[in-house]
Amino acid sequence: MEILLQDIRYAVRMSVRRPGFTAAVVLTLGLGIGANTAIFSVVNGVLIQPLPFKDANRLVSVQEANPKVFREPVGASLPNFNDWKQHNQVFEHIAAFNGQSLTLTGEDQPVKVTAQSVSSDFFAMLKTEPVLGRTFSEEEDKPRHGKVVILSYGLWQGRYGGDPAILERSLTLDGSLYTIAGVMPAGFRFLRDADLWTPLDVPALLQQMRGARFLQVVARLKPDITLNQARAGMSSLAEQLSAQYPQSNSGWGLSVLPLQEKLVSNVKKGLLVVLAAASLVLLIACANVANLMLTRGATRQKEIAVRVALGASSWRLIRQLLTESTLLALVGGAIALLLALWGIHAVRILSPPNLPRLEEIRIDRTVLGFTLIVSLLTGLIFGLAPARQTARVDLQKTLKDANGASSGTRLMFRGALVAGEIALSLILLVCAGVLGRSLLALVSVDPGFRTKNVITMEISLPQYRYPEEHQVTVFFDQLLEHTENSPGVRSAALTTVIPLSSNESKNTFSIEGRQSTDEDWANFRLISPNYFHTMGIPMLKGRAFETRDTKGAPDVVIVNETLAHRYWPGLDPVGKRILFGDEGSTIVGVAGNIRHSGLDSEPAPEMYMPYSQQPTRRMVLVARTDSDGIALAEPLRALVRSIDKDQAVDSFRTMEEVVSRSVAQPRFLTMLLIVFAILALSLAVIGVYGVMAFSVEQRTREFGIRMALGAGAGNIVGLVMRPATAMALVGVVVGLLGGLAATRAISGLLYGVGPTDPLTFIAISVVLTGVALGACFVPARRATKVDPMVALRYE
Repeated sequence: MEILLQDIRYAVRMSVRRPGFTAAVVLTLGLGIGANTAIFSVVNGVLIQPLPFKDANRLVSVQEANPKVFREPVGASLPNFNDWKQHNQVFEHIAAFNGQSLTLTGEDQPVKVTAQSVSSDFFAMLKTEPVLGRTFSEEEDKPRHGKVVILSYGLWQGRYGGDPAILERSLTLDGSLYTIAGVMPAGFRFLRDADLWTPLDVPALLQQMRGARFLQVVARLKPDITLNQARAGMSSLAEQLSAQYPQSNSGWGLSVLPLQEKLVSNVKKGLLVVLAAASLVLLIACANVANLMLTRGATRQKEIAVRVALGASSWRLIRQLLTESTLLALVGGAIALLLALWGIHAVRILSPPNLPRLEEIRIDRTVLGFTLIVSLLTGLIFGLAPARQTARVDLQKTLKDANGASSGTRLMFRGALVAGEIALSLILLVCAGVLGRSLLALVSVDPGFRTKNVITMEISLPQYRYPEEHQVTVFFDQLLEHTENSPGVRSAALTTVIPLSSNESKNTFSIEGRQSTDEDWANFRLISPNYFHTMGIPMLKGRAFETRDTKGAPDVVIVNETLAHRYWPGLDPVGKRILFGDEGSTIVGVAGNIRHSGLDSEPAPEMYMPYSQQPTRRMVLVARTDSDGIALAEPLRALVRSIDKDQAVDSFRTMEEVVSRSVAQPRFLTMLLIVFAILALSLAVIGVYGVMAFSVEQRTREFGIRMALGAGAGNIVGLVMRPATAMALVGVVVGLLGGLAATRAISGLLYGVGPTDPLTFIAISVVLTGVALGACFVPARRATKVDPMVALRYE
């Protein structure tokens, strides 16, 4: 221990004695370790840390799946869920829930609150108790039971001042009185933020419909049941239901996934790619610092030789040098934590809105341990090779050598490190390049509608105020009329779902005169007559809806180009009939395709129906304006309240914002990789310059002699640039091979560009080679300025 303390004290003195060197090493490592700490904190919070519930590894997501109909598993119907709950043998608890937006009235202005409608087992499944009151009973799951509500901690504190006597008080939601039964603890959330929870409330129409798969279901495995056993048991139950209810359940199986895996499945690969990129930056930083350590080692040859002459062993010297490098790495790690705090803040601001568990990204004990381990390993990685090189000293030669020139082996090792930096930089650059081109291709996709100057506004009418369909129609007709007559509005329309909103509404159908199959499905929209004009969606055949397409008039439908081509290729579908059960609608028009699910997905079959023929209480108003639509948000809100003073309005968004949010995840990933690629390139250029500058300094006498013998500036530049060019080309070739492997690994994240895109590889290789040679040319030019007389007297 005494020897270790002695080594540490000596390392501190050496670091203080060379503040410039110490600052360069510490800042370089701080950048490399800080990037890794920041990204690891994201990976840790999103992918690694268990969900904040007791025994969270036993929580699973249960979904119905039919690959012939939907690519991904979907929700569950209430009858199927009830059968699962009653007959399964693998779950300790199983709960269903559904998100909804409710209007809270009675105090101040009406406000929209986010609610989760949950079955009675929901809180028991999560093993979470309220801080006040109780959770729901099984009786409260039944229709027409007294209405109760559980408040979130935030709503309790914000709206009710944390009143401990809040229990049994009433509040009004969508015009109905609810009794407050409990308050959940601070920080409690499930999947998304919610202001309150109500018992599972399913419309009467859907309570017996096994084909209405809209509920989300989560379950807790029994302690002695494995995931595979649960899958087998639920698959058997699904087969029984399929045989018992073939019309609705035939072909439908079950998907049982760990809940955490289900939540992060869309972001897992991207986050791991970013973590790998940060690791490459750290490796480049280590190579840079190793070169700095070799440079300092070359200047300490006399010191090392004296210590060897006094009896120091090679192991003693290596241990001392490793102590110095580890101390520097630990200081760099401390700076990295400060940089990581800033990085985490930036990630929270710039992250896509669908990044799960964002609130759990923080520097905790796991992240601190990661930073400590990375710092120690970094100290060993960049310190071991220079320590061994420095400790291998030729005693007689070093003590006699007046200029302390480095050996050819040491210079070759430094060149290899720089070639490695160039290779790693090229790997990052080509990955960022292909992702950048992919993003450009994605945002260049025509969504099928015009986004400029279009604002959207969601409206949900409470049933208690609008119990009749004609009341709903009257409200929305008035809203459309007032909106179209508002200053600055060119046209307005209504729809149930706007494109690229992540909302889906699918429906099965059949074609009159032909046998239906499981694959006969389409996205379903209710719209007002002016929708296609307002959104800029072209009508290809037939007509748009008109004011005469109302309740009582013949049912009509408009299909998109994809659906028309699938069922009537080369024919005009106008006049054909589509059946929904025993009822049918006549096709009156064919609309252009839009990309509803995402810019990277092909247009799916879609159909549109007049909202006045099937009135619904939840609609989205879309308005095309003369200028920036968001400026009309307040006038439109006031317009809604002029029709109904108790009606709250949900989120205002422009269609440009909707499109931007749809590509937020690939944009975020690309941005991070570009930042890391630029950082890697900067470190590599610094490394190239440092090696070449040191090489020129070591060869000062040689250049002086050559110039004294008549060598010109071109000869000297060539002497420097030839090995530098070879070093750069080796790095580029190795980087190209690594880049080919890396881009193939991320091919699943690309759109519209191949993983071996030749333009990207060639352009980046040329640019990187030019930048590296440019960094070499500066020391080469300096070599031509050497005064031969001064060089011959050098040291």
